Amino acid sequence: MKKLIFTALILGIVTACSVDNVESDLIPVSGEEVTASDIECVPDASNPPTILGSTWLRTSFIIETDIDGNGDGIFSNELLDESSCGTVILRFLDNFKADNPVLNNMYLDVDDDGNGNLSQRVDCLIGDGLFPFYTQNGNIISFCYLGQLEFIGTLSTDGQTLVFDFPYEDLFFTNNSVLKPDGTVEAFQGNGIITYTLQ
Repeated sequence: MKKLIFTALILGIVTACSVDNVESDLIPVSGEEVTASDIECVPDASNPPTILGSTWLRTSFIIETDIDGNGDGIFSNELLDESSCGTVILRFLDNFKADNPVLNNMYLDVDDDGNGNLSQRVDCLIGDGLFPFYTQNGNIISFCYLGQLEFIGTLSTDGQTLVFDFPYEDLFFTNNSVLKPDGTVEAFQGNGIITYTLQ
């Protein structure tokens, strides 16, 4: 009886794991069917990027609206001057993976002390900790997740700076607000330009 149950169990497992038509699940891809974003996401070990193995520091984070995040009375659109978020490193590893350039982003909010005194707050956040793949085509550095192009950076002609122009939705979490120089508060929906400098 035990042998019969065991045999039935094995047959059930083997039958459940069989595939009727393997070819129907395979999708051939010819050169004409590969999209531009797919090509941009394929690292070429025979032609390595010039940035391979390099380390960069975030040296600028410009937004479209001036704020006074550090409370010194001077409004600026340079978030690195208006926050205490510290150094952010961007590494291009030898395995064609890189740190995410928006790993450490910021959240903008306005505080009220309860007496009507408003102040700008800039919180330092950690966003996506995944390592994207990167490729280089001339001065364009492409960052990809799961074979899909997510964003690009532009390398300067001298190869010393790398600039990212991010739309709001790729850079900030929702519901950011800014305190304007005239004392009014408005929702921030602007873009951000982040610059990294080669070390």
